Amino acid sequence: MTSPTVRLNLRDLGANENLTFPSHPQRSRKPSKPVKPRLALLQAAKDVLVAYRASPDCRELLAALPDMTAEQAVARFGSVLLGQHFEPLMQRLRAPAELETDPIEFIPKAVSFGIMGQVVLGVGASGSVGAVANIDPKNEQLGVYAGGALDIGFDVSLQGDFCIGLWLDAVDDIAGWYVGAEVDIDDGFGFDVAAFEKDEEPALAFVGLDFGVGDGIENEDYYFFEFNITESDPTIYQPGNATYLVQFNNLNCLNSKDNYDTVYFTFQQDGDTTKTYRYPAWDGYQMCESGRNPTYSTWGVGLIAKFNSQLSITLQVGDHTMKAQTICSNSFKGLGTYTTVTFDQTLPDFDEIKYTVGIQLIKS
Repeated sequence: MTSPTVRLNLRDLGANENLTFPSHPQRSRKPSKPVKPRLALLQAAKDVLVAYRASPDCRELLAALPDMTAEQAVARFGSVLLGQHFEPLMQRLRAPAELETDPIEFIPKAVSFGIMGQVVLGVGASGSVGAVANIDPKNEQLGVYAGGALDIGFDVSLQGDFCIGLWLDAVDDIAGWYVGAEVDIDDGFGFDVAAFEKDEEPALAFVGLDFGVGDGIENEDYYFFEFNITESDPTIYQPGNATYLVQFNNLNCLNSKDNYDTVYFTFQQDGDTTKTYRYPAWDGYQMCESGRNPTYSTWGVGLIAKFNSQLSITLQVGDHTMKAQTICSNSFKGLGTYTTVTFDQTLPDFDEIKYTVGIQLIKS
């Protein structure tokens, strides 16, 4: 599969331009304890990654990724991480004793999905960026992680492959120097592992299929930090389980408001007006009519949302909020079928604003 290339600006992710980091850790010997993630756990992560990479959703993401902004890319990673593709891994990580009967030494508290590969930091180095979520359903939190060797650049060009991260730190605790460590893994499993220690204790393992680190990384020092995707409501994360799962596919601009509109979705689940979710998590996606620029007339949204009785959906177009539209199970003709939601409104002193989005029922 072709490796994705995306240019990420950490300032767009909320990083301070003047951000500085503690001094490089001094060590005169190798880490005292090798990181030994259990093979069954790594295999479970690999299985999910292989299945996702074979999915239509992954193919669409690969095609769209080079043109995404940083916030759009990481918001999309978060949607994948909290969607149907990662649910089998989440369930297994919530019952770690079932993964292996040997004594448990590596129990992740958080899992991430992102890109790991070569970065441009003024010198050649390696790095990773993506979305990270707590595994414990009682401590649900979604954030962004970013890190690299030597120093953090603010115009980071990453070319690598998708990776799953298994973090012994919870989301709030991801910060500091993570030291590359040897990994005790037999060959022949068909995946790459980059493992790290923090304070000379096992801390992190990235599982990928083609980021070229063989059986691990030794003597590489990465500084990782975590920050919230959004500091206030609304958020993209819907906690708990629900009967129905839908995926937003292409949003089409038939008539724009300001020629080039910045658009995003908000939605509410099952009539609960106290909680509003937003997608993408920051800013929005720029769109216009196809006659003006066909490149920006369609957005492959990728949002996965869930509900039990209904989903109320609002489209924000520039500074105007379109009238909410509601879908329910009766909006579909069965599992896998689509419904089209139309946002259509004429404003005083403006032409008609019209957008349509296709939504697919993927679980019932």
